[in-house]
Amino acid sequence: MHATAARDRATAPEGRRARRKARTRRALMEAALELFARHGIYDTRLEDITEAADLGKGAFYNYFASKTDLVSALLGEAIEQLLADCRRLVADDDHLAARVTAIVRAHDAFFARHPAFFLLIHQARGLLMRHDAREQRLARVFKTYLDELGRLVVPAPAAPLDAGARADLAAAVIGAITGYRSFDAAAGLALRPDTVETFVAGGTAAALQRTLKIGDLRSEI
Repeated sequence: MHATAARDRATAPEGRRARRKARTRRALMEAALELFARHGIYDTRLEDITEAADLGKGAFYNYFASKTDLVSALLGEAIEQLLADCRRLVADDDHLAARVTAIVRAHDAFFARHPAFFLLIHQARGLLMRHDAREQRLARVFKTYLDELGRLVVPAPAAPLDAGARADLAAAVIGAITGYRSFDAAAGLALRPDTVETFVAGGTAAALQRTLKIGDLRSEI
């Protein structure tokens, strides 16, 4: 009994430290997301983030190796939530058009709830255009996004596509969704999700037909 109590006392400080570190890390992430939404990734400095989180600049490196590392952590959380929303709306036995429409609607609802994440995804792609080896973690987050979404667009038993072909289709679907939304916002137009739903569902069927090189691919695949 005494030994158990001693162990509990010994582990209590460690537990408090872990919780304190988790709170500090979360404070940095929330401060960064708010600043990214207001100023963008490129114009937000590390000292802006630590000041907003009420920390010294040096404390940042106890939790993240760089600003890109922090972006990767935020993006990973956002995409995990987004994919969970897609899985809830996409049924395994849905036809292609229904699956794609559900994916478009899941993205539209997610970005409407979390506009800061839409900007984050949009600008994070720009970071990868620099082809910096230090951004490999960020690249892995996007690859996971494409791989998982590709399996939702075309489940493995439905068509003989390899992982690369599925990821390629997913990139086209995501590109249409995010591109439509960004151009729509830039032009000040009223967002019409049904437009991109129709476009993406039809375009995915055509892309599959071309990829599989068959004469008649129905949307029932």
